[in-house]
Amino acid sequence: MLQDRVDETITYLQDLARTGPDSIAATARMVQVQVEAGKLEDARRFLDTRLAAEPDMPALRFLRAGLHVLENEKDQAEVIYRDLLAAEPAGEPPLRALYSLLQDEGRSDDATALLDEIRAAAPAAALPRLLLAETAEARGDIDGAIALYETLYAADSGNLIVANNLASLLATHRPDAASLERVTAIARRLRGSQVPAFQDTYGWLQTRTGNPDEGLAHLEPAALGLPQDALVQVHLGMTYLALGRRDDARRVLELAVTLAGDSALPVFQAARTELARLAPP
Repeated sequence: MLQDRVDETITYLQDLARTGPDSIAATARMVQVQVEAGKLEDARRFLDTRLAAEPDMPALRFLRAGLHVLENEKDQAEVIYRDLLAAEPAGEPPLRALYSLLQDEGRSDDATALLDEIRAAAPAAALPRLLLAETAEARGDIDGAIALYETLYAADSGNLIVANNLASLLATHRPDAASLERVTAIARRLRGSQVPAFQDTYGWLQTRTGNPDEGLAHLEPAALGLPQDALVQVHLGMTYLALGRRDDARRVLELAVTLAGDSALPVFQAARTELARLAPP
């Protein structure tokens, strides 16, 4: 998906412009401006000039691979990503980029094989397991995703992304009291966060544990920050319902089920059921 690749490239450029060495930061800023303006040819010429002077600079090569993707030259991008990973198997930007490229092309077996290769070359790297967990969740294998996140959380409980994703899955898909107690222990650190995904997890936990007013204070900004996330909209809609705000609940749940499409996950089935009950007579 071209727009996704544009967004990922710009995000990486922004990070590089803030944290990279001066020459790389300046290059990143220039390429970012050209990409955002749709001037891919100008970006390519500028970057190729920089690469001619420093052909072995990993950051420049990664940027060049990103431009290959944006220009639909995915085979050339793949070669660069694989070369970068051969030199540094634990390198996260090229791994995430190559994995996304393979998945987007429907090459799921190649994507899985890539993660197996990286896990063999860099056993301590967390990203391969994180990508496997994200993929399992996306295809509806919630139990598999939870198991992978549990492994990651046991290895590094301080990783906020892992903690949030595990807590979110447990709060959404495991209704038993023991799971909610575990979520409470994991998610308390997310309170007060300005990150929409963290706001969603903490807010939904509050609703699930009988505090919908507190939940709403976190879920409304989460829904604004993630307007296309069906699950976040479900959480907000169900919270409105818990507060007796039926019109708001119907409006948000209508959006949620539209975003969810034909997903058969129980959380979306429950949203459809509640929406049917809220339909005007």
